[in-house]
Amino acid sequence: FPTFTPRPTAAPTRPPTLADCIAFSWWAEQNLAPLNQVRVSIEARNECGRDVGQMELWFEITGWRDGAVVQSVRAHPLDELRRRTSTEIVVGLPGSIDWYDEITVVILPTGG
Repeated sequence: FPTFTPRPTAAPTRPPTLADCIAFSWWAEQNLAPLNQVRVSIEARNECGRDVGQMELWFEITGWRDGAVVQSVRAHPLDELRRRTSTEIVVGLPGSIDWYDEITVVILPTGG
């Protein structure tokens, strides 16, 4: 009798997220005027193969001290981020740069 051999099924794939296709780097510096803030500059590059709307891409910038969150802010590009282009996003994190032990920047998974 012939036997039935099922085809192997591929593992389910998740749709790509913005974190998979937006490359970014960032830096922080003390900004004294007009307010005492930490200026966080994010350089984001769109490698998604499609344009990304300004409200689709959100970053969360968090300042930490002793393992606990001190301040957290969110920011997004001011304009649509067209494919294969870059933009700079600048945000002020309240306080002084020496107030934080660590600063982290992440792309929010749900866009805001």
